[in-house]
Amino acid sequence: MPAYDETRWVGYLEGLGMGRFLIDQVRGHIGEYRIAFGSSPEYIFVENPVDPLGKVEFTNLVLLSGTTYIEFALNQPSNSITIFNFSKEINRIVMPVMQQVAFGEITEGSRLTVQLLNNLEIIAFFMAAGANCEDLMEMVRRYFIPAIAG
Repeated sequence: MPAYDETRWVGYLEGLGMGRFLIDQVRGHIGEYRIAFGSSPEYIFVENPVDPLGKVEFTNLVLLSGTTYIEFALNQPSNSITIFNFSKEINRIVMPVMQQVAFGEITEGSRLTVQLLNNLEIIAFFMAAGANCEDLMEMVRRYFIPAIAG
């Protein structure tokens, strides 16, 4: 679902296997985003890494609009929030994990990790599994590649 759509975002989360409690948490964070920025986000992405035992975790909610990046922690008791203007920060993109990922061909066994760097400092880190790898690649293509190419 990469582009935020008011009528489809819950289906995106359910498709990832997210339970009602976390969906309600995401709903609250999107509401906080609307209050802070006065509009809905353009893009929504939820990290869904798979641990070594095969369990899917939902770690962070990423909301993007223009060059504004906001990340809400989903599984930390502190409920941390990160906000930054990525066009002023990113000068390198590294994909250290690309398992069963070919550009344009994603499978359920796909795993993808993307790091955004400012020189040697990692400023953002994303992990996705299965079909969500496609949404992560779309986020990188739509927002982060233009930020370093421009």
